[in-house]
Amino acid sequence: MFCSLEELLTESDVEQKLLWPLLTTAPPNGVGLVAADILTKLSIRRLEINKETSNKLYYLDYMVVLAGLPVLVIEAKAMNESVEQGLAEARLYGTELNALFPSGINPCVRVIACNGRVLQSAPVDTADPNITLQFADISAGNTLFARLIDTCRRTVLQGYADEVRLMHVPYRRQSGRCRPVERSDAPA
Repeated sequence: MFCSLEELLTESDVEQKLLWPLLTTAPPNGVGLVAADILTKLSIRRLEINKETSNKLYYLDYMVVLAGLPVLVIEAKAMNESVEQGLAEARLYGTELNALFPSGINPCVRVIACNGRVLQSAPVDTADPNITLQFADISAGNTLFARLIDTCRRTVLQGYADEVRLMHVPYRRQSGRCRPVERSDAPA
């Protein structure tokens, strides 16, 4: 366990004392990212998202970028805020990120939201979380926690980012090095 529940009073506490260690601790206790993989609030572009009749600027708490692609969005909330709202905001942000790429290229694959008491994770294109953890579940011995780690560990996310890049950027081998294929050479 990274901290006690009593230490998680504010959104910043959730970010710094729970989520950052979860992201940067090696498996099986965390997802094994390095600091360079994680963009923080100060370095993440804010996005204007149109929610029905009003526009709102969203500032994300963390974004994982691997192979130059944003693959995971993380939203922290204070204890008294809804984790479901955090997951919805993370999904909106992830969907908007994917919209910045050409059709069929959706690098942001997963979202996480946490308010300290509850952590939820889901594929970016799914309304309902497929992993929900209570604070007491955040432990290497818990099967739900192990599922979260297996889904979001760095090697899994890196593999996904590599697949996206290879599927959507044609390459060919020349002189022992991979080089982008010229458009006229690209397969139809």
